[in-house]
Amino acid sequence: MTIHTATRPCWDCSACEAPWPCAPAKVDLAVEYAGQPTSLRIYLAVCLDEAAEPLAAKGATPTCLYERFIGWLPVDTDAELR
Repeated sequence: MTIHTATRPCWDCSACEAPWPCAPAKVDLAVEYAGQPTSLRIYLAVCLDEAAEPLAAKGATPTCLYERFIGWLPVDTDAELR
């Protein structure tokens, strides 16, 4: 099994070299955090915070960073309020 983790400071996937979280990492994270959407959002927000400076230095915009790290998550506010 290939593990798709972030390589710092470039934040590319260690397995496939795509921008992390890559498609396989998103699946892995969704499985790992199943039933814990708030914890997943917190984890990815911390990753975004750590990645912001090095990726901004390479030209990434705040919108791009948000979409990459948080924007792919489903929006289900009811699930988060339960």
